[in-house]
Amino acid sequence: THSRSELDRATPRQRCDQLVQLLHKLLYVINDDGIVVTLRRNHVARRLASLTMRPYCKADADGTRPTTPTPMNAKMSTLLREHPELEVVQSLARVWPQLLQLPPLKDTYEYDLSLILPAFREDGKEMCRKLTHAKDSSVDCSRVEIIVVDAGGCQNMDAVLETSPSGSDDGHDGQEEKQWGCLKTVAFAGGGGRGPCLNFGAANASGRILTFCHSDTRLPMEWDRSIVEAFHEGGGGGVKKTKATVRSNSCAFAFGIDTSSAGLNGGPCPPGIKAVETTANLRTHLYSLPYGD
Repeated sequence: THSRSELDRATPRQRCDQLVQLLHKLLYVINDDGIVVTLRRNHVARRLASLTMRPYCKADADGTRPTTPTPMNAKMSTLLREHPELEVVQSLARVWPQLLQLPPLKDTYEYDLSLILPAFREDGKEMCRKLTHAKDSSVDCSRVEIIVVDAGGCQNMDAVLETSPSGSDDGHDGQEEKQWGCLKTVAFAGGGGRGPCLNFGAANASGRILTFCHSDTRLPMEWDRSIVEAFHEGGGGGVKKTKATVRSNSCAFAFGIDTSSAGLNGGPCPPGIKAVETTANLRTHLYSLPYGD
């Protein structure tokens, strides 16, 4: 998708010229293989290529930027049709189907889930309590990888990495205490808010399913099993549409707000807080737009 301002700043032909200039800087020889590698690695080149190949209104082919939205009945064209002499456009047309293919998934993963938690100005001891609750609520935490992304300003982060001793000698009927499959913290100094922080955690993950969880969020009972089953082929993640079954590629739990004394840190319950909870869940069910919580 492209924003209106992004489309108005330059025509597809101008975007093509910008792409050619960038490719000359990045490649010794511009060929199909080099373009594929560059577009997969370079975000700017990828955006320019997308804008170059985007259909446009023929009325704007003279290079002027439109000041009003394109009419529904406007005649559309492409650079490939209007300027077949452009070599980079010809090359993009040849490799475009290859660029649209998703990379193959790995056959095996070290963990079923990677639980990624962003941390900015958090207390490690409080995060440790939240992780303990998540561990106790899980079915098999040994199949879960924990990645805490330290974005700065955090205290007592060493507490997060403290491993609990085995329960074989602590009087709990010889049962060993559950342990995460892996627990690690990674430092992120890139800035930009929670989104880039989560992306950085995902880049360091080795689980089959990425699970993002805010540091102040408590996961429900058997949350790990619920997530795995949501994506299991033929399981609860399939949505029936006529004769076909649509596979889920993302999911979210219901949104709830802890209004207990502990959840409110001893403070009063804000008015209308339950209405926020209800409308957030309605938004999720109607529009598939859950909040990050």
